[in-house]
Amino acid sequence: MNYKNIYTDLVPNRNFYTVWAKLPYDAEKFIHDYLFPIKDSLIWASTYTGDIARKTPHITLRYLGYLDEINKEKIKEDVERFKEILKGINSFTLELGNIEVFTKYLNGKLVKSRLTWEILNADVIKEIHKKLLNVAGYDFFSNLEGENFHPHISLGNIDPTNEENMNKVKEYIEKNKVENQKYLIKDIELNLCGETIPLLDWYLFIHFF
Repeated sequence: MNYKNIYTDLVPNRNFYTVWAKLPYDAEKFIHDYLFPIKDSLIWASTYTGDIARKTPHITLRYLGYLDEINKEKIKEDVERFKEILKGINSFTLELGNIEVFTKYLNGKLVKSRLTWEILNADVIKEIHKKLLNVAGYDFFSNLEGENFHPHISLGNIDPTNEENMNKVKEYIEKNKVENQKYLIKDIELNLCGETIPLLDWYLFIHFF
């Protein structure tokens, strides 16, 4: 595939363009209400932050590259290419399970604690990701895409050095288990950091935040 650049992973504090699938309003409302009691124990909490990407509950379907390397006007020129790749996909049902804490250790030290919502039918997301990889000319993040692609919904980050907050969050989600839920996903968009462009046929106008 004709990628612009090959990266191992994302560079911290460096913004990037993506293709994403947004969760519908009823899922967003559920997240907002569910996180309220613990939002102050999180570094950021989905639906509560002012940052557009973190505020919007979503699944990243494809990383397109960094803002300082790709002109978003170039991405807009490829809108029809993205739409063609997704032709025939009008919507799909997403099955979600429990909300849990994802942790990452480096040399025995906890370096990342993320609150995530379990995706039970990830295969449908993986198939869409494979289709999107066929739009050539964009960056490739080898630890996050292709065979290493693991769809996820991030709901917040916990400071890994703050044991008190970590315990508060773990205790809360243990006492407030989430029953399996299904949501109809109809919004697959180019996320251009402040502007989004719908890619599915049923939705023919551009959103601006």
